[in-house]
Amino acid sequence: MYKDPELVHSFALCQYLVQSGLKIVLDASDRATITAIEQALLAKFAKTETKTVQFLQFQLEKPAALTGLGFYIAVGGDGTFLEAVHHALRWQLPLVGFKLGRLGFLAAMTEQNYNLKLEELLHGKFVISKRLLLACRIESKDGEIRNYTVFNDLVLNRKNISRIAKFILQIDGTLVDVVPADGMILATPSGSTAYALAAGGAIIDPSADVLEISPICPHSLHNRSYVAVSSSQVIVEFPEDQLEELCVFVDGKSVPDLKVTDKLTVTKAADYSEILTFPNDSFVANLEQKLKNH
Repeated sequence: MYKDPELVHSFALCQYLVQSGLKIVLDASDRATITAIEQALLAKFAKTETKTVQFLQFQLEKPAALTGLGFYIAVGGDGTFLEAVHHALRWQLPLVGFKLGRLGFLAAMTEQNYNLKLEELLHGKFVISKRLLLACRIESKDGEIRNYTVFNDLVLNRKNISRIAKFILQIDGTLVDVVPADGMILATPSGSTAYALAAGGAIIDPSADVLEISPICPHSLHNRSYVAVSSSQVIVEFPEDQLEELCVFVDGKSVPDLKVTDKLTVTKAADYSEILTFPNDSFVANLEQKLKNH
């Protein structure tokens, strides 16, 4: 809630939903945050004529009180939205974003239109967009396996800025390239307008069933992204003489480093993320508008 420290927008959102007869479930990353936000919102409600509001904390297992939920709203910027994606996946709820950040590529509601969008939402005037997810598996030389689900992108970056890294890229068992670069981005169509775009990647409609591989600052006479069908298996490995470990970021969050002896395998995940959009929203129009105002 750091983009809404006084909870002005969060309160307006909650008030509208409560006055529409809906129950609100408050979700945050830790108990202290939940308590602080809950107390602040309840104090605001005490100054209005709104009589009933219920805030509940998500548990490790879904309690009976959380049955019958219809959708998950993320209030904040794209970083908040990306974190909320994984929460919404866990609770099997469609997600809609209320943008408070600068770009907000992923959010359908803004400070200017949220009243209209909420009314459409409550009257069933929305579209559920199924977004591709990536399943990323990192296997170490000694057999340890780490698995990650990716909505936006997985980024590999060198730790030592004075050394270049080499990425051995295979698609469906065929060697595509050995890329000397600062890093590599493996992105979904939803993530193609994020870091991959800044690295020279293609802009891909989020409904497309493909994945994108983009090198970061390649030391090469060509700088090309690769777009593969979602049924592809992408493998990234490293030459034996490479010395440096690589930093790994999943949807913007740092995870344990990748050793040069590790093997990264990326495939399409079994599940999709469900994102709420509205019938009159246009990806191309929103893209032009948001980039123009960036």
